[in-house]
Amino acid sequence: MFFSQDPLPDSWYVDETGKVLKVRLLLYCEGRLYAVIIETPDGQCQSIRSGVWYELQLSRYCWAKRTTPR
Repeated sequence: MFFSQDPLPDSWYVDETGKVLKVRLLLYCEGRLYAVIIETPDGQCQSIRSGVWYELQLSRYCWAKRTTPR
């Protein structure tokens, strides 16, 4: 299920197509969220305006490290 998520720095998100991104920084102007700086897995950063962020229909991306039984 995908729905609008508030951006949380250092958290990973996934969109409906499976692309993941990491929130690096939140920019505020006059006390309101103005833009979200994101990073892709290949290290590219870009700025997304806050209104666009909520239109992306992202979900928090959680993963657990696989452990092998001994």
